[in-house]
Amino acid sequence: MDATAKYLEEMAAFIAAYGLHTGDQFAAINPHTGLLQLDICAIAYHVTENGNTPDAFFTDEGTARDLIEGNAAAMDCIRAISAAIANYEVPDSDGRPDLIEHVSQWTFTPPIGEKQPPSIDEVIGCILRAGQIPTARIPDDIARRITEDSLDGPLPTWAKYEDRDADVWHLTNQTHDGDRVMLPSAGGTPLMLRRDAERLYGPFTPTA
Repeated sequence: MDATAKYLEEMAAFIAAYGLHTGDQFAAINPHTGLLQLDICAIAYHVTENGNTPDAFFTDEGTARDLIEGNAAAMDCIRAISAAIANYEVPDSDGRPDLIEHVSQWTFTPPIGEKQPPSIDEVIGCILRAGQIPTARIPDDIARRITEDSLDGPLPTWAKYEDRDADVWHLTNQTHDGDRVMLPSAGGTPLMLRRDAERLYGPFTPTA
């Protein structure tokens, strides 16, 4: 099990135990139970930060967003959940899809064609499905050729794209399983088939 799938399971378990905060701010104490409840994106931060819940989650949405966006592991979870949501459109923020808004608002907004927001069970089910969406492994020989070709930087013939987070990807000339392999610029992100990269990080925008 990879780290993101593990964290997604922990998110589902947290929601099953404590419920989900869908009001103002990213966190609150349930007045009826006295238990901490977190927004779904705050839960992604919480499980990837060893249970840490910053004070800003209760009082300052802007700072809370900055903290979540600055946590790569939390954003990987949020990105995976966003990709698994099939019935609620991604909001646009300054011309770019807003993943935090998408995942957060989905928990308390009736989806397309429905009158009620998703239930807790439906939220948990989506989170668990998000952890089960596989990506194709790039064979070692292909990865080696791409590494050798890009020692001095990506080849000029490789088309360049920006993902939803403005990170750059290059479309290499290597293929696997009927699809082209993409080279990410972000450290720690693996080579991916184009279809997997677009599912998890798209939409992609061509750039010079």
